[in-house]
Amino acid sequence: MPTRTRSSDLPTSGPSKARRAPAPEPEVFEEDMDFDIDENNAALAHEQPRSLDDPWAFPFQPSQKVWIRNHDKWIPGRIFPRSVPKVGLSDNHTYWNVLYQDSFGHKLRKYFAPLLGELKPDTPAVRKLLREARWI
Repeated sequence: MPTRTRSSDLPTSGPSKARRAPAPEPEVFEEDMDFDIDENNAALAHEQPRSLDDPWAFPFQPSQKVWIRNHDKWIPGRIFPRSVPKVGLSDNHTYWNVLYQDSFGHKLRKYFAPLLGELKPDTPAVRKLLREARWI
């Protein structure tokens, strides 16, 4: 009968891991390097909106307080705690899952896109715009 060898009986010379070759760098083509798009997005992220309808590429975070436009009304909400942004298939806009309450007190969740002007962060600048428009 053959004898079994336990792994603890074998000599060890340390962990032997196969090393991977570094991934090759992808080729960069001139048409892929559209710097205007990146510059425009960076400008949108730092620029404050001038009106409530202006799009704003703000770097939202889960659980962040926000203002949403739902049925032509601006109401407070909060980005869903475990939310990750989704990209729309038809329009390529980024959508965030937002928790909010309707006028009847029902707790609801819905996706809103900041670049469609329907989602704004709860910042002093946005609250000022909401006060000027008499939403708060």
